[in-house]
Amino acid sequence: MEIMALILERDPDWSALAPTTPSALRRLLGRCLEKDPKRRIRDAGDIALALEDLDLEASTQTVDLSRSGSSLVLKTLPWLLAGAASVLALVGWVGRSPSQEMPDSKTLHFTQISPAVLDIAKIGHLGSAVAISPDGHVLVWVGANGEGTQLYSRHFDEDEAHPIVGTEGGLVPFFSPDSEWIGFWANDTLKKVAVRGGVPQSICEILHPHGASWGDGVIVIGAIGDGSLWQVDPSNGEVEKIEISNDPSYTGHYPSVLPGSRAFLVSSQGRHTVDLVSLETGEVRTVVNEGNSGTYLPTGHLVWTQDDNLLAAPFDLSSGTITGEAHTVIEGILNESIVGYMSHYSVSNEGTLAYLPGVAAHSGEWPSWVWPDGTTEPLPLSGGSSYLTPRVSPDGRYVLFSRQGKSRSIWMVDTDRDIETRLTNDDGNQYWAIWTPDSAGMIFNAQVGNEAVSLWKQPVDLRTPPTRLSNASTHHIPMDITRDGSTVIYVGALGAFSDFDVNMLHLDGPPTDVPLLATEDSEVHPALSPDNRWVAYASDVTGRFEIYVQPFPDLGATIRVTRNGGMEPIWAPSGDRLYYRSPHGRRVFAVGVIGGEALRFGAEELLFEGSFPEGLRWGRKWDIHPDGDRFLMLEIRAGNHPEGIRVISNWFAELERLVPTGD
Repeated sequence: MEIMALILERDPDWSALAPTTPSALRRLLGRCLEKDPKRRIRDAGDIALALEDLDLEASTQTVDLSRSGSSLVLKTLPWLLAGAASVLALVGWVGRSPSQEMPDSKTLHFTQISPAVLDIAKIGHLGSAVAISPDGHVLVWVGANGEGTQLYSRHFDEDEAHPIVGTEGGLVPFFSPDSEWIGFWANDTLKKVAVRGGVPQSICEILHPHGASWGDGVIVIGAIGDGSLWQVDPSNGEVEKIEISNDPSYTGHYPSVLPGSRAFLVSSQGRHTVDLVSLETGEVRTVVNEGNSGTYLPTGHLVWTQDDNLLAAPFDLSSGTITGEAHTVIEGILNESIVGYMSHYSVSNEGTLAYLPGVAAHSGEWPSWVWPDGTTEPLPLSGGSSYLTPRVSPDGRYVLFSRQGKSRSIWMVDTDRDIETRLTNDDGNQYWAIWTPDSAGMIFNAQVGNEAVSLWKQPVDLRTPPTRLSNASTHHIPMDITRDGSTVIYVGALGAFSDFDVNMLHLDGPPTDVPLLATEDSEVHPALSPDNRWVAYASDVTGRFEIYVQPFPDLGATIRVTRNGGMEPIWAPSGDRLYYRSPHGRRVFAVGVIGGEALRFGAEELLFEGSFPEGLRWGRKWDIHPDGDRFLMLEIRAGNHPEGIRVISNWFAELERLVPTGD
């Protein structure tokens, strides 16, 4: 009774609040501690509703956790509200019937502001750009750091976010099950770094993983290229391909290991389903017919995304089946629904949800004309999928590209009339294509069933069916063709973990394979000079990719062109310049070519930079018009950058209310 009397006699010391406390929060606390019962908030349930309104106001007044003052607000907010709830219990206890119970603890919404820009063109596509530790204590995300990226972390027992030392170029963050390690991918290597800091350690080499998940004694990853799934032993880096027993042609991305580490969820490539794969038998079966990026939660729920919504349904772990209706539980999660179907969210085992807010990024990587001054003009395409292998015909009238639908297929667009024509069917996947010198045909690669990706030839007027050129034991990627059409230059690789070599396929007679550049290192992106006397290519002999040139077809002295990295070389049609992209793909450079028997190159010149995707070892993602006046590039069009990372603590309480499991 004495405490009640003091409460009624004295006003709170509002100066004790941090100066950065949002005004809406001040008003809420004032209503909690109002002397007049008619004006006072009645119970903690009403506080929860008011907090939801505060969450809506975050767009105009965001709680910035990167500043210590605002961090103090967030750290003290639960205690302030707990104190307010205690006041309500003391002052209003007379009006409460004995049978009424105090409500359960409520969720807390806030926004983590990143010290670095959340540029989805740089941080996304290969995996979720945000991850929260299983114990819910640490938030990690990818931020844009100049031309590259870096991992940042926020420990919730600390005031500020910090860059993680040694994670420059990092993407695809994920946590170990014990929350002690942060896994990530950088510089073609899967790595880990201790949560409390230290020197990152290499786990294994891997090319462009599409998602990674760490279970007990296993890391499951989805690799780009052939879409295969792999498991890695985190203790020794041993890599093993996961063979799908009941569907050898199955491809998938963005795995999520289930408790017990005997199975994992995965997003199918092309079918847009969430599937369950057994690590013991290799069997795959579908659990969600329309969805992506599935995750199992300790509450007994399965969550996944459709467009920019997060859905949930009761899920029986023992049988691996959904046992109830699905409901939308969060709206506005950034989902790159065309660029590989990546959804940017993460959930801890103790009930904290973190995600990048936004709408589905439907545009993806869009073919565009780009002029040397950086001006861009998108091609007028129908859209609906992600693109690869943009190639301009030698006569400049048509463009070839690979597009994702039910399967990946090759299309042609007439740039004079804006008419699109599909050139291949749904029989397997066709990834990369080049033109024949007369603009009448194409050389492309295709995968049928579980075979390696082989080379085929087909006229673009579809008068005759395609002709097979190779029976590959390795994956073949067409890159260039001699001006007389007699020899195809292609890259061969066993898979995403192997070295890449350059080969020639002679077509004057029965197709014959001849190695051109085959070393212990990887040689990729071969490009023939207009006079067929030189071949430019990228090699990682120094530990990163640089551009080199050698005589063709009889190799000779190697000329190194770059010293700061480079990939995807292209010769100017006039032969007087050599163009290439930076390793991250966003900058385009040129060097002058000084001809003669002793070929020489001028100084490097930065032409332009923009939102262009990172290059792949598998193939070149840009081309040049035969007039030499502009380039055909894939431009990332992902909409506005998220302003921050949304975090909801104690989210499981809300999830259970929206989607009861019946337990």
